Amino acid sequence: MNRILKYGVLAGIATIVYFLLFYFYDKNLLFAPYVFWSSLVFPLAYMFLLGKKMMVEEKPFHEVLRSVFLVWLIADVMYYIWYFRLFNSDASLAQIQMQSMKAGYEYLMTQTQKMEEIRAFREALVDLDKNPIIFTFKDALYGLGRGLAGGFLLSYAMTFWLERKLR
Repeated sequence: MNRILKYGVLAGIATIVYFLLFYFYDKNLLFAPYVFWSSLVFPLAYMFLLGKKMMVEEKPFHEVLRSVFLVWLIADVMYYIWYFRLFNSDASLAQIQMQSMKAGYEYLMTQTQKMEEIRAFREALVDLDKNPIIFTFKDALYGLGRGLAGGFLLSYAMTFWLERKLR
């Protein structure tokens, strides 16, 4: 198996298993920011391992960058396919996410003195009650697109750092 594919699939599986642990332990934790952000350790670790191997092999910068980014891409695609299927097969997740968002807006209202921000948070709360939360394929593609932009920046930074440290 191509090592880019191997590392990407391993990163994707590790990320999904990580989220599944929280899903089975307490679904509310799926929407905790620290759970989401800490899940990045898996693709980053596999990107680092592949990038380091390629730098030791003295591959050109652009080839390492492409390979490291493809690891991110594969893991991200796997995650969004899994999340889309999970969210659309468990109706309780939409309710949990709505409660989490409401709590977030209510907290933010206590952290500001600006009336325009408070008004915006109140309107967002009303919108949450009017419009049910759904996670469409379009939403998954949008999330993937945002993730790829960030993934490219992380890939570039990692490749740049590896080149400086290992060459």
